[in-house]
Amino acid sequence: MGELYILVEPTPDLGWICYNGEEMDKERCLRNGGWVMDQEDVDRIFGNFVPIVSPLNTHVSEDGKTVTFDRPTDEERSKEKAELLENHISVLLRQCDNYFNIFRSEQMTSYQKKIWHKYRQDLVDFKNLPGYPWLDQEQPPFPTRPEENAVPKTLEDLKELRLEELVEIFNGWMDSPDASIQSSTGYVVNANNTAKKNVDGLITAMESTGVETITFMCFDNNPAQLTLQQLKTIQLELIQRGSALYARKWFYRSQIESAQTMEEVNSIEFDFSDVTIN
Repeated sequence: MGELYILVEPTPDLGWICYNGEEMDKERCLRNGGWVMDQEDVDRIFGNFVPIVSPLNTHVSEDGKTVTFDRPTDEERSKEKAELLENHISVLLRQCDNYFNIFRSEQMTSYQKKIWHKYRQDLVDFKNLPGYPWLDQEQPPFPTRPEENAVPKTLEDLKELRLEELVEIFNGWMDSPDASIQSSTGYVVNANNTAKKNVDGLITAMESTGVETITFMCFDNNPAQLTLQQLKTIQLELIQRGSALYARKWFYRSQIESAQTMEEVNSIEFDFSDVTIN
């Protein structure tokens, strides 16, 4: 768009009208016997409202020399500005939801999910910010859209991300259906959280009923007849394995928390594959 002018022009149907125009409108206006308002008059009559000048809110005398302007009230301006901002925020929210869909969410890191969730919440809370709707501010402080493949930019954000990764990997080992231990009872047994609960339940059942042996499914899905003492041995070994995994997790957490640089945090590798029971 070129330079804008406040033009006062005669028309066959409406008489004299006043409106914003561009360079090409200026030439036509002058050819038709109209005129361009002096900047001093523009500032005096319209002030900061030049962008909304139109034949709907201006009145021109019959000779085209006197112009009056229906200056909107602050309440009217606030309402109009708020409606414009709300429409824009609605568009941004739709764009955010379209990007941050279920499929893409599954591909995101926890850090990326965190900043996109914050961005969306900032959009929702936008109208509650002090100063809304910023009547005399051309560029309201819209939330900044996150980068699509954002990575932590501070040491603290990176530490938080790595700690979340540690918890996720640790829980994977605690819940893995492939986890097993070689029990001192001679059997290979499942060694995840579900297995621990099952052993606890079998022990409770044997102690309640007084039976001497009970059927127990080993890691290879073959049944074995175990005594209460054997089950308690397995229970203790599962507790020991869990404690060893927790100790390894705390070791990695301590490494993350004590790291002084982002490079140091990124160099930490989580490995629970060699954790054994004593």
